[in-house]
Amino acid sequence: FTGRFEAVERVEVRPRVSGYISSVNFTDGSEIKKGDVLFVIDPRPYVAERDKARAQLAQARSQLALARSERDR
Repeated sequence: FTGRFEAVERVEVRPRVSGYISSVNFTDGSEIKKGDVLFVIDPRPYVAERDKARAQLAQARSQLALARSERDR
């Protein structure tokens, strides 16, 4: 006997962010459910941007504290 399988339902998958795929978390033919993580996008560019923003925030807070201390003299 030969057989053929077809998906019960088809959906379009779109990324929420752009980037390089670092892992694929399913195999062809496997059953997946809504909410399952199918792909992982390389987080390094986003982590770098987050760290940069945190550093800028820390710098701004430091400048604010300095300005307040100079004002209160």
